[in-house]
Amino acid sequence: MPKCRYGAQNQVSFRDLHEYYFALGFLANEKNAEIRWENNEEQGAWGSEGRIHCLVPEDKFPQFFRFTAGRGAVYARINCNDYVGTLVTEHNFNYNSKGQNVAAILETVPDSYRKDFQDGYGGKLDINPLYKQKSAERKKPAPSSKTQFVPETVAKQEQKPKPKPVPIPITVGETVIHKAFGKGTVSSADGNYIIVQFPKDGEKKFGNPDIFDRGFLKKE
Repeated sequence: MPKCRYGAQNQVSFRDLHEYYFALGFLANEKNAEIRWENNEEQGAWGSEGRIHCLVPEDKFPQFFRFTAGRGAVYARINCNDYVGTLVTEHNFNYNSKGQNVAAILETVPDSYRKDFQDGYGGKLDINPLYKQKSAERKKPAPSSKTQFVPETVAKQEQKPKPKPVPIPITVGETVIHKAFGKGTVSSADGNYIIVQFPKDGEKKFGNPDIFDRGFLKKE
């Protein structure tokens, strides 16, 4: 059974396996993250480092991780050999690659957690047809136009535009509680974003109301 905490300083922490497999789905989406294994000892450093490169801002990332600074197109990084090693050895993740074999990763996800995986991936992965396709491919070669993923075949209907999210009213100096970082003080609030100062982790910027709606941040 997977564990819910990784790293000497709990750099990766889940409350339960639903969150564990949600994060797995999120990381399997190549638009969100890259899995890196850097052989730093070849350059005279202490040793190899397993890292997750965040390709979307921290406030869009599941708040199960402790982030360090990114660079260039990488918004932030998650440094945790233990967790990255688990992704590669237990869940068939590729490292130092631009994409993931989602079908191979799904083979490691129990049936009872596939919905969590799908939600984390982004809701654009139709799990059942994916497995039907794999079964069919064993019987006959797939046409060259087929791709690894099967999109959901949902009829497109005219949809009303979604209402613009309304920011949660919050003021500078107010105390909030983050699921991973603990208590913090709001240092800036401009409507769509807030900046919170945490005693141990410094300043963090979050989207408002997204961070509240997803349950990662709440008022004291």
